[in-house]
Amino acid sequence: MKNINTRVMDYVVLFQDHKIEIDQVPEDIKNDVVEIASYLQHGDVKKDGVSHEQNGLND
Repeated sequence: MKNINTRVMDYVVLFQDHKIEIDQVPEDIKNDVVEIASYLQHGDVKKDGVSHEQNGLND
């Protein structure tokens, strides 16, 4: 995640509340919105098809 800012988080909330579809998110922030929404839903970060769980058990 490179751009965690108010604009990105606003779109994450809109997407999670089913107010917009992912194809309505501007292209310049779409990857960040998808990554944050995925993390919030599933609790892991997926990069290059590999799951990197962020549960604190792997420390």
